[in-house]
Amino acid sequence: MKLCHKNIIHVYQNEQKFSNVYIMELEMGAETLEKLAQRRYLSEEDCAKIMEGLLSGLEYLHDVANIIHRDVKPENIVFSTFDDLSSLKLIDFGLATEYTKTKILDFAHCGTLLYTPPEQVI
Repeated sequence: MKLCHKNIIHVYQNEQKFSNVYIMELEMGAETLEKLAQRRYLSEEDCAKIMEGLLSGLEYLHDVANIIHRDVKPENIVFSTFDDLSSLKLIDFGLATEYTKTKILDFAHCGTLLYTPPEQVI
């Protein structure tokens, strides 16, 4: 809930009565990057705009919020409009953690295997 960036989905409230329930912003007609790439040709310019938005969000997470997402993949990138592809949102912070050496080592082997760096695959 403390994250505030145009490329990160905003969580308004977290209810923990019986289980974690998150109330977050609604992205009408949201489509994942994976589905977008399947149905639409992405030019080099389109890809550059997508990377601009994604890297902007990740820079904020790392440099300002001190958080590592640890599960960046096409399924966790959504678009609500195709007018500006850099206006994407990074979602699914289930594996995210604050950056400390201890926490990183504790969860070094998490995330989606296909998107895991080779040095972490055993």
